[in-house]
Amino acid sequence: MLLFPCQEFDCAPAFAYVTQRLAHEGVGHITELNPSDDYSLHCQGRVIQQINAARGSMRGKIVAGLFDPLNEFCRAHCPGREASIAAYLEGVKRTAIWPIENQHRKANKDILNSPGFTNWQVTIPPNACTSCIARLSGAHLRTIDRDNTNYWQGLCLDCMDISKTKARDLDSEYWEHARDREYSEHCRIWHERST
Repeated sequence: MLLFPCQEFDCAPAFAYVTQRLAHEGVGHITELNPSDDYSLHCQGRVIQQINAARGSMRGKIVAGLFDPLNEFCRAHCPGREASIAAYLEGVKRTAIWPIENQHRKANKDILNSPGFTNWQVTIPPNACTSCIARLSGAHLRTIDRDNTNYWQGLCLDCMDISKTKARDLDSEYWEHARDREYSEHCRIWHERST
């Protein structure tokens, strides 16, 4: 319920904070809630779309971070390879990402704060090589958490305003904004990504 007032009153830090929290903590498809009968009170059309896109992108990074190490196991040729893969999958099952078909019902923050994520525990097979032991250590989970938490700083009202073309040369405006990748150069909030 804070999203529209933050945008309407042009409060850039609060708007970025609310949109970031929704992407990290939202469950399911994020929608806007208007408790009044005035249906004209709503955010710009692409706001909700962009929050859901950021949420989905972050979720993809969590899934990739959890399952990419399996590629390394598959290259290992140690006698404990199969047992190490099984142990790794048991660890993945303890995170809130499993079962994979239900992942959309959970917030990214809940997955990253799940006991299986914060307290990664697997049984290391006795015949596992050093490569498999390194994969089973769970060190990559801290990277997933850090990268996901820092991935997106929320929507920037100033960038949203810039995206409304003001000149007649729409193509030049588009390429000018994206060229230098200094996305927050003229913004009231710092952000690393284009919003």
